[in-house]
Amino acid sequence: MSKYKDKIKNLPHVTLDVISEVCRDMLPSEYRSHPWDLPYADKNFAKIFNQEDQLNGYAAAYTNWHKGKLRIAFDNTPTDTFVGEIAVIDWACGQGLATIFLHEYLEEKGYNCRLKEVILVEPSEIALDRAKFNIEAIDNKIKISTVNKKLDEVIDFDIKLFERRKVIHLFSNIFDIKGISLKHISENLLANLTKDNYVLCVSPYYQHVENRYNTLLQYFQRPLVWQFRDSQSQKNVLGYTYNILSLKLLADKSEQIIKYDFFPASQFRVCFALECVKPMVEDYATHTYFDVYAPYELGTSISDDVEPIFAVLNNIVSRGLPTKPSLKVENILSEKLSCSEASTLYGGFRFNSLLNHADELKLKEYARTKCLGEDLRINQLLYTPIAIARVQKVFVEALISHRLNLQKDEWNVLVEECDVPFAKLAVEDFKEMFNHLTALSQDFDNMRIPHINLHVISSKVYKDSPLLEEDAIFDPTEEIRNTTFDLVIRYSSTPKTKDCNFTEYQVSNNSFYCVFPATERYAERYIYTTDGLEYNSLVNDDKKPVDDTVKHLRYFLQLLFRKEDFRPGQLPILSRALQNKSVIGLLPTGGGKSLTYQLAAFLQPGISLVIDPLVSLMKDQYDGLINAGIDCCTYINSQVADTRAEREYDMEHSKCLFVFMSPERLCIHGFRQRLRNMQDLHVYFAYGVIDEVHCVSEWGHDFRFSYLHLGRNLYQYVLPKQSSGHAHISLFGLTATASFDVLADVERELSCEGAFPLDNDAVVRYENTNRLELQYRVVQIDASGCNDKWAVYERKNDIAAQVLAESLDCLRELEKPDNIKCIKSRFLQRENIMDDDVIDEIYERDITVPVDDEWATSENSNASAIVFCPHRVGSLGVNNSVKKRGIKNAIAADLTQRVSNYVGGDELTEQDRFLHGDTNIMVATKAFGMGIDKPNVRFTLNINHSGSLEGYVQEAGRAGRDRKIALSTIMYCPQEFSEQNERTRIYETVPVDYGVHQFFYENNFIGADFEKWIMYFLMSKNTNTILEVGEEQKNVESVSGFLDRLMSAQPEEELVYYISYTYTAEDVHWINEMLTKNNLPRFKTDYDLRLEEEDKRKHGFARPAYNYGYADYTETLQKAIYRMCCVGVIDDFTQNYYNQRFRIVTKRKADGHYFMALKQFLKRYYTDERADIEIVKAHEVRGDNEIQQCLSFITEFVYTKIAMKRKRAMQDMEDFCNKAIHSDKNWLEINEDLKDDIYYYFNSKYARDGYETEFGEAFSLTQDTDHGKYSSFDVLFKYLRVVDDDVMGPSDSQIGNIKHLHGAVRLIRRSLTDTNPTLDMLNAYCLLFLGVGDNKNLANEMRNSYISAYKEFRERSINNLKDFYVNMKRFKEEIQKKGRNVVDEKKMMLINKWEAEAELIIHSSWVKMFRDKFVGVTKDNV
Repeated sequence: MSKYKDKIKNLPHVTLDVISEVCRDMLPSEYRSHPWDLPYADKNFAKIFNQEDQLNGYAAAYTNWHKGKLRIAFDNTPTDTFVGEIAVIDWACGQGLATIFLHEYLEEKGYNCRLKEVILVEPSEIALDRAKFNIEAIDNKIKISTVNKKLDEVIDFDIKLFERRKVIHLFSNIFDIKGISLKHISENLLANLTKDNYVLCVSPYYQHVENRYNTLLQYFQRPLVWQFRDSQSQKNVLGYTYNILSLKLLADKSEQIIKYDFFPASQFRVCFALECVKPMVEDYATHTYFDVYAPYELGTSISDDVEPIFAVLNNIVSRGLPTKPSLKVENILSEKLSCSEASTLYGGFRFNSLLNHADELKLKEYARTKCLGEDLRINQLLYTPIAIARVQKVFVEALISHRLNLQKDEWNVLVEECDVPFAKLAVEDFKEMFNHLTALSQDFDNMRIPHINLHVISSKVYKDSPLLEEDAIFDPTEEIRNTTFDLVIRYSSTPKTKDCNFTEYQVSNNSFYCVFPATERYAERYIYTTDGLEYNSLVNDDKKPVDDTVKHLRYFLQLLFRKEDFRPGQLPILSRALQNKSVIGLLPTGGGKSLTYQLAAFLQPGISLVIDPLVSLMKDQYDGLINAGIDCCTYINSQVADTRAEREYDMEHSKCLFVFMSPERLCIHGFRQRLRNMQDLHVYFAYGVIDEVHCVSEWGHDFRFSYLHLGRNLYQYVLPKQSSGHAHISLFGLTATASFDVLADVERELSCEGAFPLDNDAVVRYENTNRLELQYRVVQIDASGCNDKWAVYERKNDIAAQVLAESLDCLRELEKPDNIKCIKSRFLQRENIMDDDVIDEIYERDITVPVDDEWATSENSNASAIVFCPHRVGSLGVNNSVKKRGIKNAIAADLTQRVSNYVGGDELTEQDRFLHGDTNIMVATKAFGMGIDKPNVRFTLNINHSGSLEGYVQEAGRAGRDRKIALSTIMYCPQEFSEQNERTRIYETVPVDYGVHQFFYENNFIGADFEKWIMYFLMSKNTNTILEVGEEQKNVESVSGFLDRLMSAQPEEELVYYISYTYTAEDVHWINEMLTKNNLPRFKTDYDLRLEEEDKRKHGFARPAYNYGYADYTETLQKAIYRMCCVGVIDDFTQNYYNQRFRIVTKRKADGHYFMALKQFLKRYYTDERADIEIVKAHEVRGDNEIQQCLSFITEFVYTKIAMKRKRAMQDMEDFCNKAIHSDKNWLEINEDLKDDIYYYFNSKYARDGYETEFGEAFSLTQDTDHGKYSSFDVLFKYLRVVDDDVMGPSDSQIGNIKHLHGAVRLIRRSLTDTNPTLDMLNAYCLLFLGVGDNKNLANEMRNSYISAYKEFRERSINNLKDFYVNMKRFKEEIQKKGRNVVDEKKMMLINKWEAEAELIIHSSWVKMFRDKFVGVTKDNV
């Protein structure tokens, strides 16, 4: 006797819980708390057991789940079922758990019901023996019979019951196991149909279980007297998922069970529609459903273990309901049926309709009635593409169910066309698609569809169709009757009227399918997800296309998106992505970023989750997919609150290939649980796409803190199939703003601890911001007579319409032949293009475009414009404020009423009106500056310059998407006004445009002291904090901050806190008091509001009740939480928008761990050696404990490094505009200079890794400075040579090389958080060479760079000052060398003056240090 039986026999009372605990106690101790992790071959125990340990593990792991599912089924069963005597047939009973629970349930409910007899069916002998033993231990009066067989081997005699009792059939956790014949089960139900039978099926929730339930129902005449369906797919709700089907069969009514000669239909959804036909059909939905009959249970053969190649084919064929057929199909049908003609537009294929009005009316009528009509041509236009789609889907399902052997040399295939012709085209088209896909892949590149001997029996009705071959046959021939086919398909466009005959032809492996339109529609379209595919490289080591591979991918580009060819830069990005390597791709605006990730997504059998920063961008990309015939997509945002749950359900249940959302959604705890749950549902992800990935850098530290958590959230919660060899999805980032600063920030944030490991090749950059068609203009706004910035704002508002109207005259001036020639010449010079063919192509390209004089006011205008505003309301805002007119109304009053407006968060109605041409001008915030694609945008106008060159390039890039000339204008005012800084209360001089961004900057970076107070408050004083306690039953208790509990916790003990971000005056009383004492912004309370209201009543306007401003409470807490995440104080963070609180998870770390986490953070910015030096400094920071020291250090770091980078970005943009208005050139020449500045900023050759001069010398400033981390005089002297003959090639010029060097210096400096004296000195060198004229901004930059470099070089040479002074002397000699001519006597005097200033600063600092150390600081010598 087994140990298990011994233990059970010695117990006084046996229940299911007791059995579970006995089994748990018998497990190895390390698995008792998580028995599902036992190291058995099948982790889900879905196999026939032959060991006691397996039985014990299963009972310990899943008993509670069984009970939960069965309870729901029993609770929803009519109570009169449980009256009198009953018999149970427990199918695949395992250890009898379902029967035992039914027994307990009857006792618990006190039902007058007695379980008299049980038949146990189980293929495992050891399990069957235990089941019988368990039931006898529960109740030895129950009559027990056993059937030791597999379910498909059971015959009616095995389960025949002879007493007239109600029969309950229990199918517990059976339907999730493959290979069970539902037909066999349904026929066995007839064995006891002299009694009422109740069939209760419970299973975990999987999609294939849903399919099997649907198939099982096909065996019953419906409606049944009683039927119950329920499911729960979210594991986090109950701890398990379930899918329940219950039904009642009445006694003596055998007709309730349908006895098929073969099998019931399986239903699917696909549909193709010709481009000229689709607009004629109002409702295509009904045409997407079809039934497939086969001589086997096709519905039960569907599983979650689909070959990746087959899954991709399925997703392509079913991508839209309807979708567009292949170009091959569309071309042939267009030509043969004379319905359309092909053309190209914007690099894409289109088919222009040739249908007349009568054709259109017939199409509408035939589609509405869903019947074939008398006009055979119209029938073929509508129904032939549908037939092609359905038959291709059948091919996919036949391959998935292993009915077709790909190892054979040839297939014999027969297709019976009961009506419209399609077969030859469908088969050839599918074979082409299949072979292109496998040839592209690594693992399946030798797999091909065998040679197909196709036999088609066509309909005589269509004997004259141009789609038929001359030798078409219309009746089965002797050859057909004598051939054994690998596949037979009988297809009809009309519903089935008689049973299918599968014996008419000889076919192997039961691969015979009859296809009909569905009359009862119930199927869903599912995306098949499984293991990821790896594809062959598309480019070689030099990033050149591998033509033999690219041709296969080009096929899918044309199939899915109808584009002629790839745009420059797309292939290297796709190459990495399709090899499942993370990639950050940089393409210019209009370079096809969206298409790049969308094409990759289609070639992977998994969902792509797309992060977009803006609702408008989600909608725009969603609409783009819909227009391409791809509707397996959805978006989830605040504007679809009423359908959000439905959209999340669709994602969770594999109904979408693309899901668009904001980064904030990944910070929602409940949504994360949905993502985790998808693993249990066997629904997997392929890519985590971050569109406009630069937002991680530009917005993350400012106001969208969810971007800073994005890398970790995608990496840990958006998961692929775990058996694929890839534990995490591939990251797919895309942007057009390609500066080093953005790249460095993006890489740092996305590759932080617990996020994506990005290798050195992860960034793939196509360097082309030099758009031939896009021109620039900076208009100086006259500030004379303006006493303050508000007056300048009003002046901009007054003349905005005029400046926009002038754009047309400027455009026409640009289009003059001489000017076009100059634009092209400078473009070629900038790009250094020497290829005669390319030069000829550029000069021959027509970039001119006709624009109507009344473009702004006319309907169906051939031009449009976007106006970007820095504010939502007011003189510089989109809309009116209480007192000031907005830009929209200014343009409406002075130019045109055909104007839309958009600010972030608006409904998308106005966006749609603009994109559809109902309005001609869009006035918007920068929320409209990304991703929006409208080909005829001729003009952009920035009311104020952007906050960075990256942002400006994004906004300007909305124009000229059709590759025709376009103009971007900036309204810029250089006037400076004295303003009192709200934070410091100090008066300072601020330029008007710069001041707009400074306002936002100072609200985002309030100050290090402020942030330290907030973190102290959050950790130690915040009474709005709740701690979650308890293991099983979660309780909560209020605490004051979380630090005390954390410090007293055991190492690695996890604590969960909830922190509300709504507050009362009492909640923030302590922190407001501290902030007020320190003259820092505080949090506004009702008291402040009352004071402002009283002031408004007294004076007519409200002055702030507090002089130092107010901070946003939610954003402030988010920022503090992020800082704590960086040093390991907080391990996880989510946000509940409904309850308005944060959920944070903390774990007590061992001593030293927080410093280690800080070091990991610093290594994103420094070398290991430098990070170690900084950690030594962190140990010296004041603080009561390690956590406070680390947080204090990281806060100071952010403000001395990261915040200053933001200021540099603003200054770069100010200098860009300032330089334009101080030039003595005409605006056309300035346009070219502005393009130079942008080009060299983004595309400097010296910033490229591996760059070599034309003479073969390595000249990569990026590599020589280790991305800005390394500095030396040797590097400095090397790059002074860029103007020398031994470096300049035949195509180079001194000015051009200096501009390239300056661009590289600016790019690398922007990415740094530390001083690099080499780069600072090279910056000064470039400005000395180029000259700064009377531009004060550039003059100050040149001076500051030189002094900074001098000081830093000297400090680093403190142990050998002699070498320092020798090198500085050499530097001055080098820049005066013959041929360089950088400085004259006047400039050398200036340099000597700067050196004297630097020495004075150095010695002054030494004196201060000496005084502080030896004299001490007093109030008298501060």
